[in-house]
Amino acid sequence: MEEKTPRAEALAVQFGRIYKVGQTAKIEKLATPETKVIDLKGQTIFPGFIDAHNHFCLYALLTDHADCKPAAGCVRGEDVVEALRAKATNTPPGQWVMGWEYAPYLLDDKKDLTREDFDRTDTHSL
Repeated sequence: MEEKTPRAEALAVQFGRIYKVGQTAKIEKLATPETKVIDLKGQTIFPGFIDAHNHFCLYALLTDHADCKPAAGCVRGEDVVEALRAKATNTPPGQWVMGWEYAPYLLDDKKDLTREDFDRTDTHSL
């Protein structure tokens, strides 16, 4: 990833962390009892990125829910109702229809939705 050394041959690991990346001969000179030298054998190595904060399990549960946040197009109360209704058309009878990321304070109309909003057949009267 550096212009000076576009192709690494080896890397040195000390105390569980990558210490140096470069040509095998230079890396081997760094070897101490605490250093592990890894020959890349012509393979490419990329820096790793770790996201320490994530919610994979939560996201997996939400994949079957209607996305009701403004970024998904729900900018008014009517949009939230429509997103949930659209989800309901693809939901087997007797199953719950659920949505996530609904926040009335983020909506243009600041609409607090009630049961009456969902019971209406004409959502344009919201």
